[in-house]
Formats: sequence, structure tokens, C-alpha cells
Amino acid sequence: MWLWFLLVVHAAAGAAAFLTAFDLLLKALLAAAIACSLARQLAIHWKQTAPRAIRAVVWHGDGRWQIADGRGTLAAELTGYYLGSHLVILNFRHHPAVLIWSGNTVAQAPRRLRMRLRHGRALAGQSEQGRLLVRSR
Repeated sequence: MWLWFLLVVHAAAGAAAFLTAFDLLLKALLAAAIACSLARQLAIHWKQTAPRAIRAVVWHGDGRWQIADGRGTLAAELTGYYLGSHLVILNFRHHPAVLIWSGNTVAQAPRRLRMRLRHGRALAGQSEQGRLLVRSR
């Protein structure tokens, strides 16, 4: 679904660029910029080949978070979150936001994550081992 959204948005932007009253050279430059944006977004979010592409998010019961991306596994500080029925959005300092849908998580992780975020404390018995929340395809 994410791929279709990405393609539709960039196709609409390309069509809008060519429907403007700009000179043909400027239209071509806009189309090239839109194509570069599409390539970058595909590398980050779909193919996960870009250095900033997040491949895994791990939380530890003692409050530590780790993000694994193309640069390695880095410690992260959670600054905010949104809890939806099938969606959790985690905002980290110095990292892009992480969207966690029910389909791209390890079993039982969304329920445990919601409990942890709602109560603002570590779950009992989870202080030593980490829990993988999201993994790449």
C-alpha cells in the first residue's frame, strides 16, 4: 500500500508540473526533481538501501531504545508517540519518525508497546532482554 501511495503522489506531482504555464525547460527541471525525490523515497522506505533507512527498532525494559539503520545500531531517545488502533508512530530525537503497523511487527509487540507507552514505565520482567518491534522485509 505504501508503494502505491508513493507512486500516485509523485505521478500527480509530475502531471501538475507539466500542466503549469512554465517554460518547457523549467517543466523538465521540475520533473527531474520529482523523479529524484521518488528515487530517494523508494531507496529509504521501500528497498531500504539508503543509509538512513530504518531496518529495526528495539526497546529495552530499562527505557533504552535502539534503531538499526544502514549506519549501524544506534541508541535513540523517544520524544513523543501516537497510539492508534492499528498504528503506532514513534518520534525519536535525530531520527525520522517510525510508523509501526500491525503487519510489520513481531507478534504481540504492538500490545506490549501500547501498554508500555500508556503506563510510562518498563514492563516487569523485561529489564534485561530487548524486544524487536519492527524488522525489514
